[in-house]
Amino acid sequence: MTPTRRATSSRASRIPAGSPRYRLKVLREFDEHQLVLAFSTPPAHKGAGTPGSEALTELIGTYRPRLVVCGGERRSELIGRSLVVAPGRLAGGHFAVADLHSHQVEAGELSAVG
Repeated sequence: MTPTRRATSSRASRIPAGSPRYRLKVLREFDEHQLVLAFSTPPAHKGAGTPGSEALTELIGTYRPRLVVCGGERRSELIGRSLVVAPGRLAGGHFAVADLHSHQVEAGELSAVG
C-alpha cells in the first residue's frame, strides 16, 4: 500500500477557496498593466480614521492598484500608493475626475437638464 501525497502548498491551504483574495489571485498575472479596482463599499483607512471594510483595505495592500473607485460618501485619499476615490451617487449627478500622476481629484456635479 502506497501512502497518498497531497500536493498542496502551505499558502494555498491557508486561503479558503471562497475568499476574495483567492478569487482575485489571477490579478498577479497582469504585471504589465496598471490595476484599477472597483468596489460598492469603501475600504477602511485606520490612519485617517475613515470607516469602511478592512477586508478591502487588505486587498488594496495586497494588489496595490493604481486606482480604487468605491461607493460611499464623496472623498478621495491615498491608501499606500493607491488613490481611492468615492465619487458619490450618480443618481445625484455626482462624478469625479482623477489625475493618477498628481493624485489630484476634482469632484463635480451634473446640473439638471430640463
